[in-house]
Amino acid sequence: MAVRTGVILETLGGETLSHLLDRLDRAGRRLPVADAVVLGQQLCSAMHYLHANGLLHLDLKPSNIIAEAGRAKVLDLSIAMPPGPGRRGRGTFEFMAPEQARGGEVSAAADVFGIGMVLFDALTGRSPWEPDDDDASRAGTAEDGADEASSIELYDYRGGYAQLEGRAPPVGRYRRLPRALSSLIDGCLEPESAARPTLQQLSDGLAALATGQPSVRRTVLASRPEGTPAPSTGWCGR
Repeated sequence: MAVRTGVILETLGGETLSHLLDRLDRAGRRLPVADAVVLGQQLCSAMHYLHANGLLHLDLKPSNIIAEAGRAKVLDLSIAMPPGPGRRGRGTFEFMAPEQARGGEVSAAADVFGIGMVLFDALTGRSPWEPDDDDASRAGTAEDGADEASSIELYDYRGGYAQLEGRAPPVGRYRRLPRALSSLIDGCLEPESAARPTLQQLSDGLAALATGQPSVRRTVLASRPEGTPAPSTGWCGR
């Protein structure tokens, strides 16, 4: 007799981080530092669990993160794999670690890079690979455009993988943040995987921020149905 098998998946009704960031951007706002610290802690927790079970996520980005029942949950394990040799370009273009873009050995450090990218985006409303407005303006108004265009080559998506051309600009260039948080995010985005903090070091650093600053409050990561009154950010609130 044939036996039928199936997979039962959890139904999630929360808001994705990408939707939240778009909503905040339309209102001219950014995710508060306190909420970003809690988000980072929960992403570290999710990656701790995944890595303990022998897998790397390799596709951390705002559209793969959702708030449900007071927790940030990570979605989409479609390219998850054990540490080891990876195919060139396996991941999402602007969020993947340099070693994913290059091809070769991937480790837990690739997911640390992904957490750094998510926090950079959440706190600044931009990717580190985007051209600054003044750089883009100079390139667009040059007589021949060659020298100016080369100065922003790092951020030119059409030219290939920006993360292979050099290091990301510091997050503090785009938003004033606590020094410890800026250092953690910048460390996550180091081009060489060995130079990044370990997942445990990142988790410990975020925990120190959460407990060491009175301004960083414990939040519940509760998203809201469309049309209901918003708490402080719409992502976190009491």
